Amino acid sequence: MEEEIKEFFNEIVETLFPSNVTCFLCGEEVWNEKHVLCNTCEREVVFPDKICLKCGTPLHSLANYCLTCKNNKRYFTMARAPLVYKDKVAGAIKRFKYENKKFMARYFATFMAEEFERNKNEIGKIDFLVPVPLHEDKEKERGFNQSALLAEELSKIIEIPVLKGNLVRVKNTKTQTELSYKERQENLEKAFKVLNWREVKGKRIILIDDVLTTGSTLNHCAHVLLKSGAAAVYALTAATTDSEREQN
Repeated sequence: MEEEIKEFFNEIVETLFPSNVTCFLCGEEVWNEKHVLCNTCEREVVFPDKICLKCGTPLHSLANYCLTCKNNKRYFTMARAPLVYKDKVAGAIKRFKYENKKFMARYFATFMAEEFERNKNEIGKIDFLVPVPLHEDKEKERGFNQSALLAEELSKIIEIPVLKGNLVRVKNTKTQTELSYKERQENLEKAFKVLNWREVKGKRIILIDDVLTTGSTLNHCAHVLLKSGAAAVYALTAATTDSEREQN
């Protein structure tokens, strides 16, 4: 009984005064558990300010839309991201994806949940979160799908269920990293498929991914979901590239 009481009070102390809380970007000890960012990293992390109203990428002009959204059909209603993919954030996402740092999903999901709350009135009711799928060969090679981990962690916070295994990638596409927008479009042609249209018909969906670059992957996924009867498709990623600046 004494041990149980001791354990109970230890849990209370740990909750009120958590120990070994470290910044998930640099590893320094921190006392603010909200984002698990140290003061230095919080100052260095770039958050989107003026953004494209469609895809959420940062803008550096007086325009309301980026060039990609102006010049191309977008099937998602709106895409948003809480962080800009550069410096420490880019490094953290690479570690998350390629160094098996799966625990980092919950930290990125915290930022994503806040971004969802900021846009909740505009987005409205959502039925499902749908992670962007990896091809089964790539998922076996990596050991996990980072988008699925983000969706699971985000679901715990905003209490919207994850629709698993319906949207699949049937084409093992080459990496998109070095491809132009046109090449990305061609690379993703017929890459995704909905297995059961009844599950998505009439549903309002948020696609979940780690990074929005040109939005090609999200756009193809949204198109397939809409063709299968989804009522609306939004997108939420952990970060967005500063694509307009990269094009200059």
